[in-house]
Amino acid sequence: MIPSSPLLDLYAARSELGFWQRHFYSAAFNPLPRQAAFLSSRAKIAVYSGGNRAGKTEVGAVKAALLANGVLGLLYPGFPDDGRPTKGLVSGLDYKLVSKVLRPKLQRALGRSVHSWSEKNQMWRLKNGSEIWLASEESGEQKYQAIDIDWAWKDEFGDAKSEGIINEIMRGLVDRNGCLFVTATPTLGASWAGPLWYEPWRDATGDTDGQIHYCSRPGHCSANGVTFYFVNTEDNAYLSRDAVKDWIARQVTEEQKAVRLHGRFVTLEGLVYPMFDLSRHVIDSIPIPKEWQKWRGMDFGLAAPSTCLWAALEPAVEGRGPRLHIYREVYDTRQGKTVQMTSQLIKDASNEEEYVQTLLDPSCWNRDPAPEAVGGFFVVADEYARCGVYAERANNEVESGVERLWRYLGAPGTVPSLVIHRCCENLVREMRRQKWKKGITGLTQTPGWGMGDKIDKTDSDHALDALRYIVMAGPLEADTFYGPDKDDYDSSVEGPEEAEWVLDAQGRPALKIRRRISLDIEG
Repeated sequence: MIPSSPLLDLYAARSELGFWQRHFYSAAFNPLPRQAAFLSSRAKIAVYSGGNRAGKTEVGAVKAALLANGVLGLLYPGFPDDGRPTKGLVSGLDYKLVSKVLRPKLQRALGRSVHSWSEKNQMWRLKNGSEIWLASEESGEQKYQAIDIDWAWKDEFGDAKSEGIINEIMRGLVDRNGCLFVTATPTLGASWAGPLWYEPWRDATGDTDGQIHYCSRPGHCSANGVTFYFVNTEDNAYLSRDAVKDWIARQVTEEQKAVRLHGRFVTLEGLVYPMFDLSRHVIDSIPIPKEWQKWRGMDFGLAAPSTCLWAALEPAVEGRGPRLHIYREVYDTRQGKTVQMTSQLIKDASNEEEYVQTLLDPSCWNRDPAPEAVGGFFVVADEYARCGVYAERANNEVESGVERLWRYLGAPGTVPSLVIHRCCENLVREMRRQKWKKGITGLTQTPGWGMGDKIDKTDSDHALDALRYIVMAGPLEADTFYGPDKDDYDSSVEGPEEAEWVLDAQGRPALKIRRRISLDIEG
């Protein structure tokens, strides 16, 4: 037996570490200082709240891979390093985010530690016996109710519906005394995270002005078991400083900087669309070519106006990406109007055009009791269909719609991706006047309140609702997928054969999907 010595122990440790670095990407991961602090955090809930391109998804995938392989303690002191199998959950906001972003990132971070992949169960089994389950919040809260796990990674806060899923995840961690870590940019829909996590942490740490950006000691600055690690875009040493400055100048408004650059929770005030500029976004009406793809967005009202907007997608040209034209509106304010009356206006204005989709307020599928109606119920969408206006349920996620409209409108001084024809007077008026409620705090709102409760509804917003329905159908995203956090795409990550990395019209990296893809995990 060879006697032990510090030198032999060192050689053994280096040999073991070398093996992991050759076969396990996460062991060779070179974290930024604040990423290292997050990786070694022992808080019950660790939140990595970062600006765009702050390395959030990358560090989340690495932490998941290290935990699953039971070697986090070898690289980051304070964690167990016994290699015992664990069961973990990775939760994303939707199926696209999980399959196109989180899964490839995790596959890369896991490297050759993977034993098998189950497509049916969306689960990796590792060579040490650990399991990693992937879940989409689109599947609903009930899918999370039977989980029993050692750790969980949640990517992005999500809207008020995500709070119920967080509660189920926390319940699933109880039996094993597990931990939750979150990587997110606190976009405007994350109203629940403010009062539940951020405000207690802020009150306990005195972080009221953004000076405390992260915690350097595990467990430090923790409130109710939660620790925040705020990370700035500028902290990412791997980014080109010139590229970051150019992106800020062209894409980020003053209102967005706190969230998009620093990952901070913000207070909303003033106009909802301060970047809207008549000189940039309103143009004289032009003929719409027949070959342009077209959409309609509709908002229904009895006492309130009934609205329909028409949109057409202008193809990209050299030096400019595709551009969405809002080229026609119906704004029916007649007293005593019926669905039949508004439908006739819409059909007359449509002039036998063909549409990719017609999107209608989803509340129009509500079954309202009406004894005189067929079946005893009155359904607005059915009535439109009987009148020859066939529509699909629109996506009415207000927070996502506002965020997407901000991106379409672009930062001041840039070429916008959306223009409104001058004939759409009501839409222009609403765009210029919509405001946040006075004194409302954006992301530190009462749990369960959504974006709609933060917007002042005293003025009309019916045309804006119709516009949100159109943009949430993704006319500019038809060929390119962006997740909720576009910065988390890494152009150095190799995509599958059916996809390629491209730069969009604003110079952002994006994964262009040519057809449905399936990733095969090496056993």
